Amino acid sequence: MIASNTIERTFGLLALALVGVGSWVRWLRFTWRIEPGQLVIEHGLFQRRRRVIPVARIPAVQTVRKIPLR
Repeated sequence: MIASNTIERTFGLLALALVGVGSWVRWLRFTWRIEPGQLVIEHGLFQRRRRVIPVARIPAVQTVRKIPLR
């Protein structure tokens, strides 16, 4: 029974680590930039996808700055 619990805990920690690493890599591979007259968004790990949005199609931009944590 103890060996089974250890194996389950090991697989659980491994799955959690894989999800964490996958999320971090996905965050790293997401980029955006503003070029003259357009917003360019790129994402993807194995297959890079690029989306170009003309600035004229962006109705408004709102920025919110939260209170820093103390």
